[in-house]
Amino acid sequence: MSSSIPPTGGFDGSEPCGQPDTGKPLSMAETTTFRGDDHPALVAAALACRVCLSGEVEWALEVGDFEGQVHCRCLNCGHRRVVSLTSDQTLRLSLHREEQLEVA
Repeated sequence: MSSSIPPTGGFDGSEPCGQPDTGKPLSMAETTTFRGDDHPALVAAALACRVCLSGEVEWALEVGDFEGQVHCRCLNCGHRRVVSLTSDQTLRLSLHREEQLEVA
């Protein structure tokens, strides 16, 4: 039986993942779950506010070379967020630029 004892004192102070600590919290990219062929109500629900759960969300599509993102603002509580999209999701939202997504 080995008598090795784990070191004490916590972390050794080196930078996590070899990156310097900037003092800023890490930001994660938010994604969404609707598919390109989903019903408009599911698309609208996927873009609903994560804070107050309101479906009254104003959004603006930003299209990149391969994918896109949508800038959402809740009309109820004012929460803003940016959601990364796949190419299918970007195409789907580009079809709804003129007409609103409605929850049935």
